[in-house]
Amino acid sequence: MFLCFLLFSSISLVALIASAWFYSKKENVSSVVKGLDDIYILSLKDFKLQQDFLNYETTNPYYFKTNHSVIVDKQRVLEREIQTRFSILMSLQSIATINSTRAIDSIKIELKRCQGIFEKVKEQLVKRGYQDFGMEGEMRLHAHALMNLGEEIDQVQVLMLRRHEKDFIIRKENIYVDKFNLLIHDVRDEIEHRASIPLSRKKVILATIDNYAAAFNKLVFFEKTLGIRGQNGLIFLLSRKIYKIQNYFETQKFLALRAEESIYIELNAIATMAMVLVLLLTLFLSYFVASAISKPLVSLTYSIKGYVNSNFAYFLPPSAKSSNYEIEILKENFVKMSGEITSHINYFKEKVEERTKEIRFQKDEIVKQKSEIIEQRDRLEIQKQILQIQKQLVLEKNKGMEDSIRYAMRIQKAILPQVNAIKSFLPDSFVYYQPKDIVSGDFYWIDQPKSSSKIFFAAVDCTGHGVPGAFMSIVGYNGLNKIIQEYRLCNPAAILNQLNIEVRKTLRQENDSSEVKDGMDIALCSLDRGANILEYAGANNPLYLIRNGQLQVFNGDKFPIGMYKEGKNTLFHNRAIELEKGDAIYVFTDGYIDQFGGPDGKKFKQRQFKELLLSIQHLEMEDQKIIIQETIENWRGHSFQVDDVLVIGVKI
Repeated sequence: MFLCFLLFSSISLVALIASAWFYSKKENVSSVVKGLDDIYILSLKDFKLQQDFLNYETTNPYYFKTNHSVIVDKQRVLEREIQTRFSILMSLQSIATINSTRAIDSIKIELKRCQGIFEKVKEQLVKRGYQDFGMEGEMRLHAHALMNLGEEIDQVQVLMLRRHEKDFIIRKENIYVDKFNLLIHDVRDEIEHRASIPLSRKKVILATIDNYAAAFNKLVFFEKTLGIRGQNGLIFLLSRKIYKIQNYFETQKFLALRAEESIYIELNAIATMAMVLVLLLTLFLSYFVASAISKPLVSLTYSIKGYVNSNFAYFLPPSAKSSNYEIEILKENFVKMSGEITSHINYFKEKVEERTKEIRFQKDEIVKQKSEIIEQRDRLEIQKQILQIQKQLVLEKNKGMEDSIRYAMRIQKAILPQVNAIKSFLPDSFVYYQPKDIVSGDFYWIDQPKSSSKIFFAAVDCTGHGVPGAFMSIVGYNGLNKIIQEYRLCNPAAILNQLNIEVRKTLRQENDSSEVKDGMDIALCSLDRGANILEYAGANNPLYLIRNGQLQVFNGDKFPIGMYKEGKNTLFHNRAIELEKGDAIYVFTDGYIDQFGGPDGKKFKQRQFKELLLSIQHLEMEDQKIIIQETIENWRGHSFQVDDVLVIGVKI
């Protein structure tokens, strides 16, 4: 009995130790799975920050100005956290158990390579630049230098070069690079074969062209290095590397889960084997106990039977001896042992079931997260495709509209007086004309009727700018020509009164119920060089006269051309001014003085404009134009142009 009890206890102890060992191993593998899952989630956040950097910071002027990004700071903190998690994971002893050391080292190396590619992308983006920074900024400077050459180079070809440049930056297609370089070659040939340009000046122009072309081609090189349209570049390589790392993580997590499941199966097998052994030992003990109890009883039965057959004369004592005390002790020990075994088995079953539920829950959560990530990725991909299609449609529509507006610009330029015509009427003068958009609502008008010795010139500001303003400029331009040629009026006030009638008639502004409330402000002058008399009439726009360092302001009437106001006197008044040699006359629209800029983002204003005009009186008129242009451009800085700009200057 004692040997049987000892055997039973030994088997139970071995089963208990084996179960504890497998449970500990399973816990270690679970910690590896959790560590991998944490690193995977951090890596996904890291990849998301890299994508956010490419989506937002590449068009953020502040980043290129300061070379600092909050997104990059967050990404670096996340990189350090990932490396810390890797160190913790590699310190676990169970890594070697599931043969994951080499695979995790591979993931770590691929993440370092991915970070290296990302650093190269940032480096190339900084060199490529954006707007006024980097290579794009250098290219813009050379482009502005080319445009400032004026009539020494065909400005239409310069505009086409800028168009090819912008088309490439927007569309990222090599065809625009070929168009650009072909046109550059044609422009150089034209300059080289133009005999009217001195050799020294020709070298300067060719150097400016070459600098612009070199800067553009460097920009193209940086774009190709990064990857045009998402192919064959660093950004494409970064995407492939991220996809590869994700596959590594998925594979390693799958292998770890399989190892965990294998240990779970082994643990169940140990528990089952222990139960079977306990059951067999129980059957054996039952048989042994039954035999020990029944043998003395049988012996006693035969003894009683022999005694009866002998007529109670002879009693043969039972050959088998037994003790009820031993049987009770055996029974109690067996009950106690069976209870302890059952308790241990139930304990391990509860632990196994509890951990199995946790594993299944974690597995379900991982599968759910994976499904959500895949679904989110698919939604983002569909949204990306929709945005690309919408972007392409918008670009095509914008291109058609822009082409139409550019053709309208050619028409508007054709009706405006050319430089040689202006110089023939007013030799010592300038016209600074800078539309806000492609076409303009401001226009200048100069004419001299055949029957008159007077030269008429005007600065006109139509309501609105862009296309609406351009339509109004056609109405005003045709109205002035009609009044001079058909009505033969020579008095500025009379011309404005008749122009008021013509505009109202054209726009059908007969009463306050008219839907068209548009009109124009104008400063109109007639110059009689023989008599040295200047006549002026204005609608809101003033005239500045500078004589002997003093500036005089002649204000026009405070109502516009057009815009019907019932019951109000809308007759314009004429001003006659006797001129002296050296006088300077300026008429302008409000676009110059209303431009926002400067250190505080305020308007330029009339006071500052007056001071500017007084400060440049010692210069020739063409030099004054350059100073006026550079001053407003420096004032504007990176701000957008708020209105069309027109300034006309005439020196007597």
